Amino acid sequence: MSANNLVSIIIPTYNRADLIGQTLDSVLVQTYQNWECIVVDDGSTDKTAEVVSCYLAKDNRFRYFERPINKIKGANSCRNYGLEKAKGNFINWFDSDDLMKNNFLERKLKIINEEKTDFVVSKSINFVGKKKYRIEKYKGNTQFELTGKNFILNRVYWMTLDFLVRKSCLLGNCFNESLQSGQETNFFMVFLNKNSVKGVAIDECLSLRRLHPSSIQQQLKGAKVSAYQGKLYSLLEAYKEIHANLDKETKRHLQGKIMTLFYKVKLQNVKFNTVFIFSWNLISNKSLIKVIAFIVSLILHSYLNKGYKIFLYARA
Repeated sequence: MSANNLVSIIIPTYNRADLIGQTLDSVLVQTYQNWECIVVDDGSTDKTAEVVSCYLAKDNRFRYFERPINKIKGANSCRNYGLEKAKGNFINWFDSDDLMKNNFLERKLKIINEEKTDFVVSKSINFVGKKKYRIEKYKGNTQFELTGKNFILNRVYWMTLDFLVRKSCLLGNCFNESLQSGQETNFFMVFLNKNSVKGVAIDECLSLRRLHPSSIQQQLKGAKVSAYQGKLYSLLEAYKEIHANLDKETKRHLQGKIMTLFYKVKLQNVKFNTVFIFSWNLISNKSLIKVIAFIVSLILHSYLNKGYKIFLYARA
């Protein structure tokens, strides 16, 4: 490996004093040693800073920053700020409650350099305590190209911790700081569809993703409307940026996803101008009759719990 293949591991954190030590320990034991680990604290009120300070004293490859007060609170701001501070040629975002296998970096660097590709994605295993659960969504990664179209069509799938990318490919790309959930889906849709990049999948589980009650996604699953809202705004924000870059099939598929989420969330839980702007854009791919049918189905479902057949007609 070339000496300039520095990997910047960027870890946003908030009140993870009880878990972040395990994450940083998994960084320390990496077989690939040319890394820096940037921890960006989102305003923790527990002893996270104290825990991290022990690692700063132990190894100067660890770096610690607090999110600037002029930046929006949230993991996305911390990820973006960490990218600003990164010195590495390669970037791998990670979460402060997850774990790396000891060859996590070595395997990714080997493939990205041998294949001369822009990014690589590996696999993760979900775990709760000592129980481990495979993630079924990964099954298409070795069958299809890692393209923006295939990501939108649900043929390929990965998460932020799976993704190692050349920093040079991230110019002008960042996480949407207005989103509270669905941020990685949004990021990868935009990244893949606005840039000419090539990726390779590694058919190996190189990290462990912790599931626990305090994780954001676990909280959202307890409130369906909130979960659907998060997905809706994630896709809408991506759609605004990339719809002009999509072929007709991909655009229609993404529109269908968004239409379904609007129907599930109901009009009472979205801003009217959001529906209007999206519906206006639908005219480029659908007949005016279908667009009107979509709006009518939303009204009927939102206020009378009816209109499903009209919605299916509009979405088809």
